[in-house]
Amino acid sequence: MSYAFGARRMESESLLIDSIGCRKPIYSREGLRLYDLFVDEEFPPVVETDGRLADVVGIIYGAFGQAPPRFNHTPIATSRVDHNGKLLVVFSGGLDSAYVVLKALDEGYDVTLLHFRGLNSYMEPNESVFSSMFAEKYGLAYMEYTVHKKGHSHWSENPFKNQMLLMSALDVCVERNIGNIALGSDYRTPISESTVGLDITDSLEVNEAILTAMEGLVEGLSFYHTYGTRMDRYSYIEDNHPEAMECIYSCVLPSRFLKTTRERNESKYGVSLLPTMCGSCMKCCMEWLMLHELGLVGDNREFEAHCWETVGKPPY
Repeated sequence: MSYAFGARRMESESLLIDSIGCRKPIYSREGLRLYDLFVDEEFPPVVETDGRLADVVGIIYGAFGQAPPRFNHTPIATSRVDHNGKLLVVFSGGLDSAYVVLKALDEGYDVTLLHFRGLNSYMEPNESVFSSMFAEKYGLAYMEYTVHKKGHSHWSENPFKNQMLLMSALDVCVERNIGNIALGSDYRTPISESTVGLDITDSLEVNEAILTAMEGLVEGLSFYHTYGTRMDRYSYIEDNHPEAMECIYSCVLPSRFLKTTRERNESKYGVSLLPTMCGSCMKCCMEWLMLHELGLVGDNREFEAHCWETVGKPPY
């Protein structure tokens, strides 16, 4: 494998990340190296990494039914941050990360957002547009890394994706002395209930292992956890920050179709949709049904039936 790391760029065999905002991407480099392990159907039999990261790698191998690798332990530097009121949030612009930010602001944290533009390429440019809009609305420091995928991955989602993001965020925490870090998920779904090749990166065991490793790599670092269902999160935002609703972006329709699809659905069903909702993709339909259940949108039996049909459940 070949890796290149410059003052403004990090590159591996499967990803290129530019516009980076730190001078010494020590942990970012290791995160990219481990991300590359999980691109092909068969994972490599030998892994070179710091021993503190061996558990998370081994758990992923096991989740995919692959034999544990042989580890060549190569230590990386241990750093330190102060215990303080600063929080770095790896921010996607969706409901979960928006909730994390708003909850933390209400608790008095000094929040910085780190957004990875292009990681979900089909959601661009809207995902990044609404992310920066959110940061501007609340006057938050905002950093944006640009991700370019190279080649083809066998899996729909790399099982080390979120962990790679957290490792990249570690460098920012160290350089800016930010004592707390968060990612918009509560990590409560066990591997046994996750789907191989799709959402292992969100699983309880993988995230417990990476958080333990990161605490060993950066002394003094704390993780900001939030819990609750998606409906709980919508309810909290509506009760405390209703102005944020127009900036929360979860639509999985290609960005170029968002506006025309939303307008078509509004005209067809006589429904008023948030500017971030298309009204056709499964994610937007699920979000609308949750808002309806909470009483945050009005009744519309025809559109409700359309949403239930889209998510695959009989409406009545």
